[in-house]
Amino acid sequence: KLPDACELRVFDTEDPSQVRGPYTAAGLRGRQAFWTGAVFAPCVTVECFAPRGIALSEIALTADRITQLYRDPNRLAKEGSCHNDVTCFPAWVASANGVAGIGVYYADDYIFCTGCLMNDLEESTWVDYFMTANHCVANQAEAEETEFYWFFQTASCNGPAPSITAVRQTDGGADYLAGQTRATGNDFSLLRLRNVSPDGATYAGWSTTAPSAAEQLACIHHPDGAYKRISFGTLDDSDADYWYVNFTDGATEAGSSGAPLFNASGEFIGQLWGGLSACESGGGIDLYGRFDV
Repeated sequence: KLPDACELRVFDTEDPSQVRGPYTAAGLRGRQAFWTGAVFAPCVTVECFAPRGIALSEIALTADRITQLYRDPNRLAKEGSCHNDVTCFPAWVASANGVAGIGVYYADDYIFCTGCLMNDLEESTWVDYFMTANHCVANQAEAEETEFYWFFQTASCNGPAPSITAVRQTDGGADYLAGQTRATGNDFSLLRLRNVSPDGATYAGWSTTAPSAAEQLACIHHPDGAYKRISFGTLDDSDADYWYVNFTDGATEAGSSGAPLFNASGEFIGQLWGGLSACESGGGIDLYGRFDV
């Protein structure tokens, strides 16, 4: 229970400049519970500010759950060794700037996926439409607890892995506009961010034209929640809902789900459901929900 004019923040106890919030009654839209944005620190402070004139008896809050995100110290490089650093491909830099990692909080868990901003046909406005897979964000309840991680990529080709604390975030959730499950269609979720994407983020153009068999296709993604990579392949087959892409240079992993598939012109044509591609096998076939349907 947060009265008007009160503010809630969470921040790194050792470095308060890394802060999420302020969260206010207006921003929470009457919700009784929510996940704050992630703070990448071992110790986090929760602060509630009440201005003069607000009775403390009117404020009530409980931190009843904490999600701890970590990397196994025995497996410092979890993602496979075949991935291409997206920064090494200048022609794809603009497209990469619209691709984001997403964190989705559930009642008792958290998952990491990938997605991208989508352009529309209205030239006078910029709306933060965002496409990902339905198995990443399945409904409005899950969209409420989604945050977006931008520019998690190297500063130079094959340069040092970026610090997670340098990643820019958009929290506050999203509106779930449309979607289909794998069982009912092509596993997509179209969202609209509630808070604006950062400066420098780009909006993917798209096409409803089928790719040719010889056309080089590209996927930009966050394998295993790591920094941004790019994989290349060609169309192997298709059905009513999916493109089957055979990757011969790079692969995808868990964490890549929802990542955009681009045609040779850099236009969005589908989002990753999953598949068999892997560094261990030297590539393989993945399924992408067809945007044209």
